[in-house]
Amino acid sequence: VDLHVAGASLLNAIGNRVWEDWDHDGQQDSVLTEPGIADVRVELYSGASLVDTTFTDSDGWYMFDSLPYGTDYYVRFYMPDEFGYVTLQDVTGLGVDQGVANTDDDSDVPSTLSGTSGIGNYYDTTTVTLGQLGNELSETDPTWDAGIWIPHPAISLVKDVNGQPADSAPGVYIERDDAVTWTYTITNTGNTTLRDVTLTDHVDVSGEPDPSPVCLWGGNTGHVLHRGESITCTASSTAIVGQYTNTAAVTGVPTLEDGTTDIVKTGVPTSVNDSDPANYFGVEYDLALAKVTSGVNSDGVTVD
Repeated sequence: VDLHVAGASLLNAIGNRVWEDWDHDGQQDSVLTEPGIADVRVELYSGASLVDTTFTDSDGWYMFDSLPYGTDYYVRFYMPDEFGYVTLQDVTGLGVDQGVANTDDDSDVPSTLSGTSGIGNYYDTTTVTLGQLGNELSETDPTWDAGIWIPHPAISLVKDVNGQPADSAPGVYIERDDAVTWTYTITNTGNTTLRDVTLTDHVDVSGEPDPSPVCLWGGNTGHVLHRGESITCTASSTAIVGQYTNTAAVTGVPTLEDGTTDIVKTGVPTSVNDSDPANYFGVEYDLALAKVTSGVNSDGVTVD
C-alpha cells in the first residue's frame, strides 16, 4: 500500500498602505509630512470574485493574508476622492507584478478611476500572482499602495516698514519727510498652486491715501504662485507727523498645477487670504537755540 502525505497548503499575503501625497509627486515621503489615511475600504479580488474586504488602520496600513499559492489577484481601493485627487501612478517602479519591478514607495493605481459601484469610486491595481517565484515558497508582497493628493491651500503675508517688523503701534520711529518703504513678502504656504494673487494695502490711522504696492510679476500675467514660491512687493511714501497704521491683505485662488484649473473638492475653499498690519510714528524735532556773545554779562561774569 502506497501512503502519500500531502504537505501543508502554502499561504501568501498582499498589502500595504494608503497615504496622503502632500506634494503630489506620487512618491511616499516622511510619515510626518505625508501620513497614512485611516478607514479606506480595500477589497481583494480574484478574477470577478470578491475574496476579502478590509479597511486601512489608523496609519493607513492594510494586509490580506492566508491566501492560496499561485493565484491571481488584484486590489481595489475606494479612495476618498471627494476630498482630493488620486496621485500619479508608478513614478518609481513599473506597473507590473514582476519581481522587484513594483516598488513599495509609490502609488500603484491609476489617477483616473477604474469604475464606480454603489459604495463609491474605486481604483484597481494590475493583476498580481502570489507565489510566482519558480519554487515552492510562499510570498508576502507588501508593495501595493495608493496615494491621494488632498488640497490644503494657504497663503502668507509678511510686511515690514523700512526693513523692520512693525505689527504693533507705535512701530518704527521715522523723522518727518524721511522716506518710508513698505516691503511685502507673499508666500504660497499650502500644497496647491494659487492664481490671481492680489495684494492691497489700506490706511487705518492717519487719513493719508492708501499705498500702491508694486509686485514684479514680469511675464507672470496670471499672478500665479506655485507651492513654496514667494514674491516680494514694495510701496513707498514720505513720513508724516504722528501715528500711521496701515493693513495689507492678500488673496489667491487655489488651482491645479496648471495654474488655471480651479479646484472643486469638498472642504477646499474657493480662495485663501492673509493680512498683516504695519505701523510707524513720525517725529518732528523742535530745536531752540540761545545766542550768547562773548564779554562780561550783567552779573560780572566773563563769557568767552
